[in-house]
Amino acid sequence: IELAGGRCVEVAGTMERGFKVLPEELAAAMTPRTVAVILNSPSNPCGITYTPDEIRALCEVIACHPSAVLVSDEIYEKLVYPEIQPGLQHFSPGSLPAMAERTITLNGMSKAFAMTGWRIGYVCAPGSSGFIQELIKLQGQMTNNIPAFFMPAIVEALSPRSTAQVEEMRVAFARRAAVVDELVRAIPRFRSVRSTGAFYSFPSIAACKGLTSAGGRAITDAQSFAEALLLESHVALVPGGDFGDCAADHIRITFAAEEALLRKGMARISDFTGALR
Repeated sequence: IELAGGRCVEVAGTMERGFKVLPEELAAAMTPRTVAVILNSPSNPCGITYTPDEIRALCEVIACHPSAVLVSDEIYEKLVYPEIQPGLQHFSPGSLPAMAERTITLNGMSKAFAMTGWRIGYVCAPGSSGFIQELIKLQGQMTNNIPAFFMPAIVEALSPRSTAQVEEMRVAFARRAAVVDELVRAIPRFRSVRSTGAFYSFPSIAACKGLTSAGGRAITDAQSFAEALLLESHVALVPGGDFGDCAADHIRITFAAEEALLRKGMARISDFTGALR
């Protein structure tokens, strides 16, 4: 964004509201110079999912700004957990008539189909915008194309034949989300929001700041917490600062692993945090 001469404005959703941005907050951040709004639901790193009504409310704000388009990152669309939040379902804003010509939808094979290393993604945008034509110019100079032998696998993944396997994986992730949420909430110094999509928990470690680990390392932020945890307890996670200043006191825990391994890792995180002084 900055290389193109633009300015990125972060609109942070607070933990008290489940990391979600309110329409009035989005409206306050937008101006006649706003070119695009980027929305990621289900969310990486927060692990939350906007409801259809919440997305509609945000789209009403965007619709009032003729110069702005919505860039909707929906790569986790199939990993939504009504088992945790009853009735929850994914909603694509491009399906709204008012947004159909103003939504750029991003998706790919990495998450729902576990094809992460293949680096296969795709974009859907209205032809009238000319966006795809410009994107092709850029992409053609960077990667040209993915290997041809990937193509049959993409067809198989997107066919109805894969539906049962994708649902089986989604149910497994929902189960893991509940397990990790329970274990995170059991750590006294952590604060968290229940995960309803994707495969992440994003607790705050703010209560750990100013303390010292059993190995003598000062915890000043999420970065120092993650480094000390890795060196002393051999558990790797991602410090929230990588996702913007508003996430500097958070850590991202993934539950894309077997339940036994998740329980082992969470036990180590709990022991490490409990030993801080």
